[in-house]
Amino acid sequence: MALTKAGSIVLQQPYRKNFIINGAFDIWQRTTSITGINNASCPARVADRFQWSMNSDAVVRVDRSEVLPTVAQAGRMFGSCYAMQTTTADTSIGATQYGGILYCIEGYDIQAIMGRILTLSFWVRSYKTGIHCVKFGNGSSDLSYIAEYTINASNTYEYKTITFTMHDGASGTWNFTNGGGLWVMWILACGSTFHTTAGVWQTGNLVATSNQVNGLDSSSNGFRLTGVQLELGSVATPFEFRPYAEELALCQRYYEKSYDYATIPGTATGAGAVLGIRGNGAGTGAISYKVTKRSNSTPVVYSIITGTAGQVRNLNPNTDQTATVGNISDSKANAYSGGASISDIYAFQWTLDAEL
Repeated sequence: MALTKAGSIVLQQPYRKNFIINGAFDIWQRTTSITGINNASCPARVADRFQWSMNSDAVVRVDRSEVLPTVAQAGRMFGSCYAMQTTTADTSIGATQYGGILYCIEGYDIQAIMGRILTLSFWVRSYKTGIHCVKFGNGSSDLSYIAEYTINASNTYEYKTITFTMHDGASGTWNFTNGGGLWVMWILACGSTFHTTAGVWQTGNLVATSNQVNGLDSSSNGFRLTGVQLELGSVATPFEFRPYAEELALCQRYYEKSYDYATIPGTATGAGAVLGIRGNGAGTGAISYKVTKRSNSTPVVYSIITGTAGQVRNLNPNTDQTATVGNISDSKANAYSGGASISDIYAFQWTLDAEL
């Protein structure tokens, strides 16, 4: 609590009320743009923690955009948004086709919200007016809840809120550890196989209502999203801006890299690279994570000279050699070249993807 100048007591906002990580789209560790996204390249990850998921004949691109709402939230303007643009249209969505922006809350983090009233709020700008859907579902995809909202004006930011009661977990298969806990998906298009009614938890992997517009039916269609917040209660409160370093660390539980922040993985560069020495054993190319990972995932290593994945650079003969990655845990791993001779020095970059 805090006292105002008049002496009255006011309640301060709770710390870390937002169950969505990177809801302001400040963190983009992988890249800030991917073009030519089709079924084969999905899920497509650009902004941290969010992914584009699709089964459609459309082709899209995803970018970091600074076309933003012109209003402040909690005293700060948003700095970027998630921007999807259709580049090849799918004018007739098949029964089993769909497309949308997907986010997954880890199982550990949903324990506190089971059976409770939640409010999802976000800023959205869509070229396609009409009814859109948000899908909530458990990690095993055997329970779904669909909510509708309406885009009233084309190419104009609108603030949307959705209030619903979270499932109590008494049925269905829920993950309350480090797996997929709750999926949230902003739907752009959905075929009839996945249609259902809105406003109630139902059995099955359901995605939208039959009212959902086809937001992939024209190369003019775009969809921008920012200010995503999921919080307890029936009222949407101002967006919670966490310190940048804290938001980055939260993202790094799921993805981390050795490259400088602004450098795209696979770039040929030695900045921040790991050095190792081939000894009598496996070598000393130690990979130490800044943040404990969600799972014991295997790092991908890259040559510092060519940027080739799966290669380390032996600095003695100055050639790329095939990497071996081992000693994998949720906090560290190591990589070395089996082709190196004793005392050879090698160097590499790495990325670690432990996303849901």
